[in-house]
Parts: sequence; C-alpha cells; structure tokens
Amino acid sequence: MAYYIATRASFTDMETALGHRVSRLNQKLAATLRKAAMALDIKQSTRDGGRLEFYSVSDADYTRLTDPQEKFMSLLTGAEGIRPLASLVEADLDRAIKDVNSRYTGRMDYTTHQKYLGELKRTVRALLVKLEQDVKTQREVKPKLGKNPYKVGDLFTADWEYSAPDEFDNYANCRVARATDAYVWLEYINFKDEMGVRGCWSNTDSVKNVFKNAKTYGKSGQFENHGHFIPLADNEHALAWFPVKDYKGRLVRQRWDKVAGYRIKHLGQTGEVGYCYSTTPRD
Repeated sequence: MAYYIATRASFTDMETALGHRVSRLNQKLAATLRKAAMALDIKQSTRDGGRLEFYSVSDADYTRLTDPQEKFMSLLTGAEGIRPLASLVEADLDRAIKDVNSRYTGRMDYTTHQKYLGELKRTVRALLVKLEQDVKTQREVKPKLGKNPYKVGDLFTADWEYSAPDEFDNYANCRVARATDAYVWLEYINFKDEMGVRGCWSNTDSVKNVFKNAKTYGKSGQFENHGHFIPLADNEHALAWFPVKDYKGRLVRQRWDKVAGYRIKHLGQTGEVGYCYSTTPRD
C-alpha cells in the first residue's frame, strides 16, 4: 500500500530520512489538499516551517516515518527528523478524484467550477488522517516604539564627510517640518531654481566669492578634502527649505527611530542653518 505523507519537510530532508528519492503530489491537487488540511487545524504554510507538501511513500516508509520507535532509530542514524502531520492512502485519493470528476464532465463555467472544487475538497478532507499536532509558530513581538523625541523645528546636521572639521558639526542643513507620534517629515536647505544649480554646489573655491559669510575648509580638487557651509540667513536670495519628496513628488515620511544614523547628528533647536557640502576623495 502506498501513502501520501503531509509534511513541511523539503525534498532533501525526505530523501535523507528515507535513503532514496521520493516523488511529490502535483501542486494543483496539493493546493486542494492544503485547504482540506485546514479543517484538521493544519496551516497551509508557516513563516518558519514552510509550505505543506504531500510526498508519496511506500508502506515500509510510512511505518518508518510514523512509528515512534522507527522515528527514534532514524534520528540515531543521523537522518533528519520528519514531522508527518497527516496522511492519506494513494488508492483512496485516486478513487475519490475519479468519482468526483465523473460527475463534472466537459467544460465548466465559473460557478460550476467552484462547486466542483468545493466537492473535491470535502471528499479528500474525509480521507485525511491527522498524525501530529501542527506546531503553532509564535510571531516575533517587536518592541513598542517609544515617544517621538523630535519636534517641529528640530535641526540636524547631515552628510558631512569624516574629514570635515569638528566645528562644522554644529551647522544644520535639515529640520523637522512635521511630526506625529511615530513619524517625522524632513526638509533640507537647498538652492532655489533660479540659481541653476539646485541640488549641489561642489566648488569650494568659488563659494566666498558668490555667497555671504560662507565657511570653507580645504580647496576644490580631485585629490583634496574640501567642503563649505553657506548660511541661510545671509543668502535667502539663493537658498530655501525644501521638503523631502519621492520620485513621484509625494512627501516622504520616516519613522522617528530611523532618522538619526551614520553622519547625521541631532542638534535640537539651536544651531546655524544653511547649505552643507563636503567631500573626501576616495583612493
């Protein structure tokens, strides 16, 4: 007698445990059996256990997988333990399918097909024998998000290279435009469109000639660290706050616990704001 064993084990696990190749029920019929197994409190799939599969096994293999003493001996030999959750006799399944199919011949419309699937599921459900209790997986409980420490107007200095002088850490180019219990919406200092360079001003050598009270370090060049800070207060003709948007122009929100990170420093609500640029040439 041959059986179908329902388990979440992989092909490799099955073949290791039995010592030979195994075959598996086709996925179309397996999908029907998975739904039927739910009546036995066996889930179709679990996050850590995987999808329920139906493997064809001989009478001897069935005994080896289900008999407690045989399972214990298999573990002693180093074979991976298989958890058989349910089973059914192959011949009984074949007869049941033929019986249902005989009543639904020819092409079926949607309503008739749904009726066919329902009858097939009820028929095969009666053939399934539960062997073990399905292990209930525990969802990971994520720690609750604490109180948002950021308020509207809070400043950040962002994206300074590690080569920038320490004093530049107190210059801010980002602030919180909106805040809720879980999220913040940020905006950055950037150039107005009429400047023609919105997004970047990389030439440190030219900054003091174009903008008022700019702070610089290093010199522009391919192999030298350099950067600059352009204060908003003295250059409002060129700079403004711009909200962070995605490629479709929608405002971007961030969970507050994801804001601070590498090269981003929270300054509270004190600090000089403006445009920040720095670069460290790579070897």
